[in-house]
Amino acid sequence: MMVHSAPNPPVLCAFPSSTELVDALAQFILKAQKESVEKKGRFTVALSGGSLPKQLAGLVNNPAVKWDKWYVLNLPASPHLALRPRALPSSY
Repeated sequence: MMVHSAPNPPVLCAFPSSTELVDALAQFILKAQKESVEKKGRFTVALSGGSLPKQLAGLVNNPAVKWDKWYVLNLPASPHLALRPRALPSSY
């Protein structure tokens, strides 16, 4: 059996304010976007619901975002729903 592991260890950061979180998250995503577009020609990201979309506000009017290179996967906020797509209610 083949075992897969994450290419990098998880990163945990704490911020004193939501403004600092939004700014840091935007920079983190822009760096990942740049590396991905240079390597693969696209940037694929999976987003969950909850408060995450609000935290991405720092990207909205940023000219460095290459929206035409983005592939976005919208996942439910509940991890067990993402793992069991056949168990999803019909509203999904």
